Amino acid sequence: MVELLSLLILFDRNTTQDEEYRVFLSAENLDLALARQEDFRELYEGRTISNTQHSIDDYAKRIRDDLNTLGVQELWFLHKDRLKNLKPSVFESKKKLFLAALLVASAVGRVALGISYGRGYSRTSQSVHPLLGSHDYGKDDNDTKHIIANFSYLSIICMHIMHLAYKIVGVSDPEGLSKVMGENFEKSEASRTIAQFKKELEVGDLVLTVWTDLAEIIEEHTSKYGYKAYKIKYLLQPPLPEFREDWIESSNILAHLMTKAWARSFLEKNTSLEKMPKEVKEIWPEVMKQSDDELMKSVMHFFVDMHKHGILIPALMESGFLKKREESVF
Repeated sequence: MVELLSLLILFDRNTTQDEEYRVFLSAENLDLALARQEDFRELYEGRTISNTQHSIDDYAKRIRDDLNTLGVQELWFLHKDRLKNLKPSVFESKKKLFLAALLVASAVGRVALGISYGRGYSRTSQSVHPLLGSHDYGKDDNDTKHIIANFSYLSIICMHIMHLAYKIVGVSDPEGLSKVMGENFEKSEASRTIAQFKKELEVGDLVLTVWTDLAEIIEEHTSKYGYKAYKIKYLLQPPLPEFREDWIESSNILAHLMTKAWARSFLEKNTSLEKMPKEVKEIWPEVMKQSDDELMKSVMHFFVDMHKHGILIPALMESGFLKKREESVF
């Protein structure tokens, strides 16, 4: 389904003439014939099927004729060299087409595609193909919420496929998807899900990863596909001791805990002068005269100390700042 959606997005953006669709269909038939002939040749010591070869020659000629009509030598979905040499597959790789679709897809379309080749295409592939030793097919991978999440993801893909199919063939569907999901799919789960991939963080911000690691943002990068990644510095024990700093996707940041613009108000709202030791209370006015940068350092030390003693996550959960991860279908 991800492959089909990738193709429809690219047809919608790249294709203007009917001959291009015809080339695609001829290429599909050519690929089937080439694969059949190659299999037979391998199994029967170089022998070939004349009828199959006739089909190969016929579909190859149709493609050449249509390319001549279009006045081009190649199209975006064809692998030029393999087509010329009549070697399967005559199509560009699925990954190349997937990434090309990501470049031109809408923001919601990127969510439907699955955000990355690994998460979108490969995740689905791995879930239905046995890979010895690489999967745990226990309760965590097969509970009700996991099944619901997969159904939700599949429904998003299907809606986008239907929407683009109607658009490409020029069929109006005013009572269909546009009415139910909105003209730009603003009513769909995809629009709500996309927020996690558009987190806007700044260097110096304090965050909590989905693995509950406390970290500081030290660098940010936005890819040509529109996705953000952040380089973080672990403030306590990192997953691997030798890597104190690492890059992560924005979707793997669970919570934006603090930025220096919030530090002063955080201290003002969460500090009780009545409960302070006398010696601290006396110097507190001077403490609050410090710069936002210095106050941010103090707040970070406070959060690190709480996390070190195992009370940060419970406190955030009790306050409602964090919700249980299983409440989200994605």
